[in-house]
Amino acid sequence: IRKDIPKFRVIFSGVDDQYKPNVKILQTMANTLNIPVMFKKLKMNEMRDAYRNADLVVLPSKYESFGYAALESLAIGKKTILSNIPSYNEIAAGNNLAFIAKDFDPRSFGETIKKAIRFKGATNNEDWLKNYTFEKWTKTYIKYYESCLKK
Repeated sequence: IRKDIPKFRVIFSGVDDQYKPNVKILQTMANTLNIPVMFKKLKMNEMRDAYRNADLVVLPSKYESFGYAALESLAIGKKTILSNIPSYNEIAAGNNLAFIAKDFDPRSFGETIKKAIRFKGATNNEDWLKNYTFEKWTKTYIKYYESCLKK
């Protein structure tokens, strides 16, 4: 991937310490590949700026209960690489800035990153964002709870 795309750096960010044990492993891998890398623990109120400053967001999760990071990055119009898991597939539907990598395979992620970087189109976030309005989700939850009460 380094041969096919412009010079880049990787910034790993987050708001908690759950990935702290992986920092040393990731640092070693990045050093071996001669990729500049930075690890930054962010406060919750700093996440918006982190997304805004990113050219590309990569979320290689193996599971997510909902996928807030994907929703956030796509909502502000960032190209976002997602692993092929149910919650991400659902969030990505209808947003052409969402790119799905297959099977947690590093080569697939590399190819998907290259595809995203080459993508020059725009997305109509207004239509996609309608899937996540307060009104829509309120109605969905009420309908679900009413169906549970009828059982």
